[in-house]
Amino acid sequence: MARAQEAFEAAPAVSHPAAKPAPQPKKPAPPKPAAKAPAAAKPGPVAAPAAPPADVHRFENWAVSCAPKAAPTDPANCLGLVSVARDKQDQRKIVIMGLIKRNGTFSFFAQTPTAIELKSGVDIQFEGRATRHYDYNSCEPALCTVMVPLDDALLGDVTGVPNVTMLWTSLEAGQVKVVFSPAGAREAFEYLRAQ
Repeated sequence: MARAQEAFEAAPAVSHPAAKPAPQPKKPAPPKPAAKAPAAAKPGPVAAPAAPPADVHRFENWAVSCAPKAAPTDPANCLGLVSVARDKQDQRKIVIMGLIKRNGTFSFFAQTPTAIELKSGVDIQFEGRATRHYDYNSCEPALCTVMVPLDDALLGDVTGVPNVTMLWTSLEAGQVKVVFSPAGAREAFEYLRAQ
């Protein structure tokens, strides 16, 4: 999901050339007429501009973007996330946590790297609150995802704490613990709600 959003934002506009006809057998070239002055080039059809990438709004550690609407009355489809890199030298994402607004409904998601013990799931502790345990919903080549409906209690946890701790079991490293700040969560959620 997040990877899809990043791919959308990073994808260059691509134009596809017209299909080429099948090669024809070669015929002898007709004789060349005398050279004439070149005719003025006629302008070709103007290609429609590519859809602009979604605007990204920043709220401290959060990045929020919404897909362009087909019609102004369509419901918003938006994504707000906070991502945590391994370290300053290795910027690969080790944790992504966020909120999704799809057709007016909110969901909470968390993503961890693959090469994990699936049956153990992931524990998420919002500082000062009880630890929440989640089973993974899916795994893709680079990330495993937990996604659950966002209720008021979970929203209060996401937006009301200074730190979040995520714990899971890696097949390579054993127990992994990542602590990060969800600073800006309240503002990110309010922005999402207004869309």
